[in-house]
Amino acid sequence: MDADFVPFKNFLNRTVGFFQNPKFDLIQTPQFFYNPDYQARNLGLEHMLPSDLENFFGYMQPSRDTANSVICCGTSYLVRRSTIEAIGGYYTRCCVEDYQTSLRILTNGGRLIYLNEILSMGESTRTFADFIDQRLRWLQGNLQVYYCGDDLPIWTKFNWIQKTYVAMQLYYCFNPLFRVFFLIVPLITLYIGVLPIVATVNEYIYYALPFTILNIISFSWACDYRLSFLWDEVYNTTFCFPALQRLWLVLRNPFAKASTATRKGVKAETKNYNFHINWQLLVILAFSLFGISIHLVGTFSGLWSVEKVEFQGKQIMLFWIIYNTVIIATSILSGIDQPVRRAYDRFPLQKACKVYIDSHVYDGYTINLSESGANIVVKVPIDKNIINNIINQSALIEFNEDDFSVEVQVIRYRIKNKYLHIVVNFQNVSLIQNRCLVEMLYCNWNWWKQRKKPGFTDSFLALMTATLTLRPVRNSYK
Repeated sequence: MDADFVPFKNFLNRTVGFFQNPKFDLIQTPQFFYNPDYQARNLGLEHMLPSDLENFFGYMQPSRDTANSVICCGTSYLVRRSTIEAIGGYYTRCCVEDYQTSLRILTNGGRLIYLNEILSMGESTRTFADFIDQRLRWLQGNLQVYYCGDDLPIWTKFNWIQKTYVAMQLYYCFNPLFRVFFLIVPLITLYIGVLPIVATVNEYIYYALPFTILNIISFSWACDYRLSFLWDEVYNTTFCFPALQRLWLVLRNPFAKASTATRKGVKAETKNYNFHINWQLLVILAFSLFGISIHLVGTFSGLWSVEKVEFQGKQIMLFWIIYNTVIIATSILSGIDQPVRRAYDRFPLQKACKVYIDSHVYDGYTINLSESGANIVVKVPIDKNIINNIINQSALIEFNEDDFSVEVQVIRYRIKNKYLHIVVNFQNVSLIQNRCLVEMLYCNWNWWKQRKKPGFTDSFLALMTATLTLRPVRNSYK
């Protein structure tokens, strides 16, 4: 279990039993995160859009399980000690150890299984730079295995089905190269008129459009409608240029130094635009907007003859470049980090409680809760004298269901819908009290931890709204 992951109470109950089968060496469960994906948070869609790993844990890992090709993901798994000892310990030649260790177990004749049940929660990357750094390290580690043939004889030890998964993983590592090609080709066409797709609009609609629609539908279906095709496009576009640089580095020096861990618990008081990381997308966006503007202005104003600028497939190219422009704009906006000021995440956990203030007892319930404080609705008469008495007072909150109480300081209040809402900070939290808070927040499966399933239409409308309104740029913070 990674240091930033917390297992549910039933983690061992759901996993240890698999080891009754002596052939099973490792049981992997999905990674799931208690804080929103950084891109969703930056776009203001944290309660709607899922993590980009939904496709991997929801579709690819179950698929790999059928062929004994499950990837160990470094956290939320169980492995036999004897299995690790038999392969000489964790494999540390590469910059990451999880995928490589699972390959070594498989080449040693082991059996890995995947339990597609969320049994733990961890912390996702909070900034654009940390996301890029983490994924670049994963990319480098995935590529390094193909340079470790002496230690990881995947091409000689695996059966043909396992080899197809290894080949697919290698192909996926070069996906950034194909994405860059997809972004640049329309620009070349726009400026010099050379189009790789020579087809009329009718031909494209008849032959290519059905395949494109089927691809979108099948992708959403395979992900159980948790990750849309468009959301995946944004992720791939965001990552492609940094990944291309790392690919070039790995091809020249496979074992070049990489970062060893991802920063977590990051705080920031101001926005960070990260243009030093995604400047290539800014350049492509500028050339795209300029080219489209010149083309449209010149055509509709009659500055040049339409016949001279027409070429077969022009309409397809224009649609292609407009589509890329929208995706690039969304990627750039999602990379503008909004301030991260909270020391602890707050969760929409509703818990009945009693509030003891100045020898008075009031019933209430939490609206949200964190390791450091809570927002509580108190059922108290709306009387100014009583309310003024509460503010800046020490109090005691008792959670009856959990047999847990904690001292608090009331720091502010407001009256909403004829109820008193108070915000409190916990005081003098002991180790036992902290353990109770952790169990309440992380160690059970609550309604707000359900996996998000926005579907294509909802995610498309949400992404377009956030992009067209320029939300990450317009937001201001005191």
